[in-house]
Amino acid sequence: MKPDYTQAMDIRGKSTAVCPCGCEIWNLKCKFDDEGEIDMYFLDMECAECGTLATAPTPVDSEPDKDMSACTRCEAMYETETLMTMGDWLVCEICWGDL
Repeated sequence: MKPDYTQAMDIRGKSTAVCPCGCEIWNLKCKFDDEGEIDMYFLDMECAECGTLATAPTPVDSEPDKDMSACTRCEAMYETETLMTMGDWLVCEICWGDL
């Protein structure tokens, strides 16, 4: 299935499962484990119908009650309670070890 790119948009940022064109089929890169299950996937995806670029949903997206914050240093998103405070900064465990 090759997309018709004449109406393609770039809506990456907030994750989605449905394209603005109404299509629910996406082209994206993934890796399979030894049992054939999806082991990991890239968040950039392309609509199979119109070619719109979007951000794939993740399990964290379905947990709206979690308080999420970005690490001040690397800007990755984490549950706020897992970040450490350094002055006005919220720092993840990885960046904390690098300081």
